[in-house]
Amino acid sequence: MKIIKALLLLTIVIGVSSCSKDNEVPTKIYAITANVDGTATTFTDVTGTTGSANGNILTTIQGKTSDGNTVSIAINGEIVAGKTYSAATVGASVQPLVSYSSGGDIYLNNSAGANLVSVTVTEVSDTFIEGTFKGDLATAVVGNGAVKTKIITNGIFTAKVKKQ
Repeated sequence: MKIIKALLLLTIVIGVSSCSKDNEVPTKIYAITANVDGTATTFTDVTGTTGSANGNILTTIQGKTSDGNTVSIAINGEIVAGKTYSAATVGASVQPLVSYSSGGDIYLNNSAGANLVSVTVTEVSDTFIEGTFKGDLATAVVGNGAVKTKIITNGIFTAKVKKQ
């Protein structure tokens, strides 16, 4: 009888512990990482927002480095998992925008660059977005100033998204 009770208790313990592991949700770490001009860079304090105005949907993901540099990714339209949003797409309203600020310089999509900006969404829900991004960025020409460039490769973002 003691053996039967012990086996029954063991079966219950194993059953309960295996069920609790199945229900665990992996913890997401909200961050943006990318190589900026070949240097691995991590952006924290990541925020994401999505909202609409006049029927246009805009989703943005932003992050900041410890030394104050920022990156921002903006995607127009309905976000679809598995879709790549490219600056090669005709029509400025559907192209993604990647911006990077460092010091007083602001870099945006470089349409003359060898690698046009692209953003691929790998996972999306009402409260979460994850994906990859890359592309060439450049500053605007002001007066006789020279254009500065940044090359973004291997970009990965994971962000909690709030609706506005």
